[in-house]
Amino acid sequence: MIASRPLPLRSLTVLAIVLVATGTPVLAGPHHAVSLQVLHPFGTSPDPTTSTDVRLSLLWGRSQSVGLFDLGLVATQTDGDVRGVQWVGAYAGIDGDLRGVGITSGLHRVSGDVGGAQFGGVASWTWGRVGGLQYGTLLSYAEDGVSGAQLSGLINICDGPGRWAQLSTVANVIASEFTGLQASTLFNSSGGTMQGAQFGLLNFARRADGVQIGLVNVAERARGVQIGLINATREMHGLPLGLVNASDDGVRGPVLYATSVSLVNVGYRSEVNGWYSTIAAGWYEVGADQTSAGSVAWHFGRRIWGDRHRSLAIDVGAVHLIPENAGERPDERLHPSVQIRLTGDLWLNGHWGLHGAVGLAATAGSYDDGADSEDELLLAAGVMWR
Repeated sequence: MIASRPLPLRSLTVLAIVLVATGTPVLAGPHHAVSLQVLHPFGTSPDPTTSTDVRLSLLWGRSQSVGLFDLGLVATQTDGDVRGVQWVGAYAGIDGDLRGVGITSGLHRVSGDVGGAQFGGVASWTWGRVGGLQYGTLLSYAEDGVSGAQLSGLINICDGPGRWAQLSTVANVIASEFTGLQASTLFNSSGGTMQGAQFGLLNFARRADGVQIGLVNVAERARGVQIGLINATREMHGLPLGLVNASDDGVRGPVLYATSVSLVNVGYRSEVNGWYSTIAAGWYEVGADQTSAGSVAWHFGRRIWGDRHRSLAIDVGAVHLIPENAGERPDERLHPSVQIRLTGDLWLNGHWGLHGAVGLAATAGSYDDGADSEDELLLAAGVMWR
């Protein structure tokens, strides 16, 4: 009789390395093609290390993994991966990855990555990366990034980089770089470089390479287009189209001037990357009876010569003339005026400068279609400070 000898330590080590490298499980739980569960461990698969192809649970189901289809009336917990389709009533927890589609009317949580689609009636939460679609009615959250679309009825949050789209009703927040589209009604934020477009009332990006359209647009560095009432950057390489544009390398400040159309005007003039914007309110007298009127105006244009200290620019503007007693008489109606001007700025020192303009103004008798218009020479002169 030949006595058996234990394997030497070297052989055991080699065997363990081979098993790990080939992905062969050393110890594996049981596998059931179908698992029926009422309230774990009550069911056909009481062992939580059981893997299954199909899991049907009533109150609480728990398995190691699901490979094809998971249907739960209330809640389920999966310690490993879920592949295929998962549909759970209130809560679905997955400690591994989701490869397929996961749907719940409450909270859907994945500790690993999502490759496919994740739907949460209340919220979708992924600690890993989302590759595909993530939707949560109140919240969609991905910690390691999103490559696809993140949708929410309230807010989307991504703590990693993102690509393609973040769409929500209230806010989109991404902590790192983002490439694609961010759109919401209130707030969009990118903590890194945003390459693409942001649409919302308030848009923020550490660096914006693309388009920002909103009420207020903010970027530490912008390369592209900003369209809004207020555009603010530290450094701008592009077009800021707004009522007020502010930049650390620009010029801005109040301006006081008189024109041949409106006698007294007080406004704010800003220049960023050679683009000028001026908003102003004024007072003037119109008509033979010297009817008093007010005006609001916005002019936008481009510097064609000079630098921050002295410059010539061409701008176009719209002026809304408001008679004191707007009535039916032609000289008492609301008047629109469209203007084109050649402007000049000369800064006398670091704080005070001179401002002048010459151009043409086309003023209509009213906003009615077909109203007669009058063309006149426009002159302006004033002072500005910063």
